[in-house]
Amino acid sequence: MRFLLNFLFSTRFSTILLFVFGYLIAVATFIENQFGTTTARIEIFRSKWLELIMLLLVINFLGNIKKYNMISQRKWQTLVFHLAFIIIIFGAGVTRYFGYEGMMPIREGQTSNTMYSSDPYLNVEISNPKLSKEDDNNSFKFSKAMLMASTTDNDFEIPCVFKKDKIVISYASYIENADYKLYENIKGGTDVLEVVTTDGKGRQTIHIESGKAERVGSVLVSFNDPSIKGAVSVIQKGNSFSVISPFKIPRMLMATQTADTVEPNVLTPMKFRQLHQVNGTSIVFAKMYENAVKNLETVEGESQRGDALTIKVGIGSEVTERVLFGGPERVA
Repeated sequence: MRFLLNFLFSTRFSTILLFVFGYLIAVATFIENQFGTTTARIEIFRSKWLELIMLLLVINFLGNIKKYNMISQRKWQTLVFHLAFIIIIFGAGVTRYFGYEGMMPIREGQTSNTMYSSDPYLNVEISNPKLSKEDDNNSFKFSKAMLMASTTDNDFEIPCVFKKDKIVISYASYIENADYKLYENIKGGTDVLEVVTTDGKGRQTIHIESGKAERVGSVLVSFNDPSIKGAVSVIQKGNSFSVISPFKIPRMLMATQTADTVEPNVLTPMKFRQLHQVNGTSIVFAKMYENAVKNLETVEGESQRGDALTIKVGIGSEVTERVLFGGPERVA
């Protein structure tokens, strides 16, 4: 036991710890250059074993202060050196466990009380559409910081119960800097509807596979599946297309400037290149691709969507997959 304590408070152990600490910081730099800042934070800067090394350094420095009587013998330079390391490590620990990082956009001449965390959060809200939003029993909310990278182990499982239904949300995959790519004339492909919209970031193109739905701005749009509640549905029959909506849609054929209206819950013929104004969102159904495949993958340049987290949502025996876009330092 005495041998262990002597080694723990020895200068030899101090040298080993400082060498390992410096080596890990150097490795973190290479990881950051090769795989990105997020991977370096997960693998090195937020790892438990790096925290253990820093804790051992604090214990070692405190032991050395007592062992060599630095205060009583007035070894001020050596004492200040040891105390400086202790204070730095203590401050890093306080920041790590009690502080947070973020950004606060403030326009000139304005004020703000909203701060956006630099860490990405998985936010889950489960609600009953039959109840009003003011009802306390209407929804279940869950939020947790989740820092992920494509090269790390991101596995998680979140079980919860809502209205006696057991719901399990689990990890499926994670793709950095992701977006959808469309490949045409693929054997076994399906029909894909191209939808164009505009928002504060400019023009966006969204592809919806037959039988599925995608969110276009604030509007849910489905293709060949009118059973999805609350969605604006585009339905194909042969070479003709129709649209049915739960609410009124003013629209205009851009080529002729001809305007008309889609009445609620009425199947109405649709032409491509018509501008639909749906609850403040401008939507144009551009064209349809046959035998196409939509694939989610890493893209060159910066993706407007960010990183893609695919989760599995299990309700009873039914399991579906959902893709969530976001990532570190992105404001949703």
